[in-house]
Amino acid sequence: MDPEQIGYLVGVLVGALFVGCVLGVVPLLMGLKQKRNGLAWSAFGVTVLSSFILGIILALPVMIIFTVVLWVTRKKATAEVPPMPKAGSEG
Repeated sequence: MDPEQIGYLVGVLVGALFVGCVLGVVPLLMGLKQKRNGLAWSAFGVTVLSSFILGIILALPVMIIFTVVLWVTRKKATAEVPPMPKAGSEG
């Protein structure tokens, strides 16, 4: 293998890793903020893996899809809290 080919291969791998990590941080942080660690780390891993397959062409749509899924399925903390009964009133 020529040195030019090795350099090209290293550049492609490092570039794919960089793009995957940069794009994967978006759904990772969103998922960790929502305390959905499994989905957050899965989104990061799939985004990095997809950047190795087709680069930013595949990694960007994967990142967008995971971000939208995390945004749509987020839990609303205020909607789940039942109202407190008034003091002194007994049913």
